[in-house]
Amino acid sequence: MISSVDFHIHGLTPEDTKTSIATSREMGLSAIAVIYRTQLPQQLPFSSPEFSPTPELTILTGIEYSPRFHGQLIDVLLLGFNHSDSQIRKYFGSENQTQHNIDIANKQKEFLERQGLITVPQNPEDETKYSHLLAGDISAKAITWCQIISHHPDNRTHIDKSKRQHWQKFVTQHSGDQSEEKFLYWLFFAAGKPGYIPVQLEIDQVAQTVHAAGGVVIYSLEPKNHESVPDSLIEKIANNSSFDGVSAWHGEHFLLTKSQVKMLTQADKTIIGGSDYDPAKKHLPNPWNIATGNNRYMYISKRTGEKFLRWLNQRQLLQSKSVSKEVSTTSY
Repeated sequence: MISSVDFHIHGLTPEDTKTSIATSREMGLSAIAVIYRTQLPQQLPFSSPEFSPTPELTILTGIEYSPRFHGQLIDVLLLGFNHSDSQIRKYFGSENQTQHNIDIANKQKEFLERQGLITVPQNPEDETKYSHLLAGDISAKAITWCQIISHHPDNRTHIDKSKRQHWQKFVTQHSGDQSEEKFLYWLFFAAGKPGYIPVQLEIDQVAQTVHAAGGVVIYSLEPKNHESVPDSLIEKIANNSSFDGVSAWHGEHFLLTKSQVKMLTQADKTIIGGSDYDPAKKHLPNPWNIATGNNRYMYISKRTGEKFLRWLNQRQLLQSKSVSKEVSTTSY
């Protein structure tokens, strides 16, 4: 049993989410955040009492999104908002994203086929993913296509040729990552690559929507190659009202210096973190784990979690009072 928190646990299917909640409870965690990529499901899997929040385990739900910030894609965690808010549902609700997902998935499929790759699934698991892709049920579309094409034997010659040409560059840029599906994503669908489809919102629009719904926007620090976080980035975050804080643990040790912590706290920015546990990757070698991430050096204390939850409650209370004041002063 460990007394800690984890504010970055991915939700994939309802079953995976329930398993993650049960695991967190068994481990003795006091607070977690179940994070969905890009969009919220219509129904959250917390209806059963055994998977609902309790006094012993606080459960937040949120979204990981990649908006544009100064022309670059960044990762943010969206937490604490009203899930029923009309603008939240418009931009992040799965019910409004289905057709969009279908359109993008078909464009990505056509792109891969133009490269000479076969997109026909080769096993029951890939068949399920394929049907969900074309039905618009999957938000992480590009990486799912990469999983499917990597399993087709007739794509082997094409993939091996690409690896001979580009593998070392990919591994160098991604801290020694040996994942073939990530390599294919980087090769075809990453920003600036030929299959990339720009669909992300700007950070200002994301923040305006989330703040209006009572939530907060957390910049997720995810440096590559174990690089240190530059002071210039922390200064931009501290001085930008779109951001309410940073996620300074990302599956590993604390990423900030003392001076950077001071800069953020003086700007009333919160500091949290999480494991980035992803149930879709649990079959890979050395998968990241709930509460400990990719090694044994990540530990976020219960005290840190309680401090964040108090801060979040205060922010929501202030936002609620602000909205009430606006309504009372504009009503006739």
